[in-house]
Parts: sequence; structure tokens; C-alpha cells
Amino acid sequence: MKGFGRIFFLAAFAMLLTYGAFAQVDSVTQRLKALGIDSNIIEHSFHTDDTAHYFKMTMHAVSTERKDLETIDYDPQRDEKERWQLLTLNGDSVSDKWAHDYSKAVNKNIGKTVGIYATRIKFEDSSSIVISFKCNKDNLPDRYSNLYRCNGLAYINKATKQIDKEEFTDSSSFQIEFMSVVTYSMYRNFSYNADEQFNQLISDDLYMDVFIKDKKSKASVTYIYSDYKKVK
Repeated sequence: MKGFGRIFFLAAFAMLLTYGAFAQVDSVTQRLKALGIDSNIIEHSFHTDDTAHYFKMTMHAVSTERKDLETIDYDPQRDEKERWQLLTLNGDSVSDKWAHDYSKAVNKNIGKTVGIYATRIKFEDSSSIVISFKCNKDNLPDRYSNLYRCNGLAYINKATKQIDKEEFTDSSSFQIEFMSVVTYSMYRNFSYNADEQFNQLISDDLYMDVFIKDKKSKASVTYIYSDYKKVK
């Protein structure tokens, strides 16, 4: 009986935890709907590479080892395997092989559901509501591939009913190329285009404390998005 009682207790406890998790998700969904905000707004924020807008992007990566500046464009009218294209690296045009390798690495998971979970209302006042969340690993776009490690916060503007910014933080150690990452933070900034009723991603700012050749250092990557044009 003791064994049965213990099993029953553990099963009941597991059910309670599961119910609690669903209750949290449901409360977030209900609150967002009550405010007239899309309950999938965080998921949609990862789908800036949509089928409606052309845009350009610059990527500036800085570490003690090197500095790189890339220019890239995204065109939804191209084939899905070619929508993101690398144009220049440090002011020079890139070889066909380099451009091909970039496209192969980046043009995947377009349109796939990322999967947002563990949502909770972190804070709310008269102008905004802040939702904490986590991301599944498998379908994150290439430039966000490490965000599944992070705790995320989405700051939603009640007036525009759009996300103003997202913050991601992680303090677990992992490897990126030649760097051992100690802390990892990304900030995503949006601006609402009222004319087109479109929430434009303006920048992604990534900051890391890292070890490079056993020396502690800092590294950063800044993505700037511009020249949005609606595809006719």
C-alpha cells in the first residue's frame, strides 16, 4: 500500500504541475485577448521574413579576433532557398561559393512555427504588458539559433497592440565558433508602421562575455533592418 500510495501521490503531483502550466498559458492567452492583442504575438515576432515585405539587413560582428560587416537582403519573391542573400563582406562582393554557403545555412525554417512556451505575465501597467517566455530549439531562424537557451521577455504596447522590444538573457556556458560564451544577451527592437499596420523589426543587438584563447573578452553582433518595401 505504501508503494501504491507513493505512486498515486507522484502522479497527482505531476498532474498538478501540468495543470498549473496550462493555467499559466491560458491566463496569458485570456489576458491578451481581453486587451485585443493577438495571443500568438510573440510567435509572429519571429516571422519578419514574411511573404509580404522586402528589406535589407546589415550585420556588424565585433570581437578581439576580428570585425566583420555584412550586407544582406531579403526578397520574398525569390525562391524560398534564395530569399536571404549575402551581398558584401567588409565592403567587397562575395564569391559565388560564399554566397551559396550563406544561403544554404540561412534559408531554412522560413515560415515554420518556432514554438513559444512557459509564458507568464511578468508585469503590467496602464501602457504595457510584459510576458516572459521560452523558445523551442528546432525551428529557430539561423541568427536566433541560441535563443532557446535564454529566458525571454516581450514588452507589448497596449496602444499599438504590438511588441516594442524583446529581451533574451542566458548565463550558461557554451561554444560559438572560436569563443567560449559565458553570458549571452540579445535585444530585439521593433517600430510600428501605422500606415501599413506592420510591426517592423528595426534591430537585433547581441552582447556576449566570452573567453577567446583563455582570455576574457567581450563580443557583439548588431543587425540593422531597413528599406522595408511591401511586395505588390
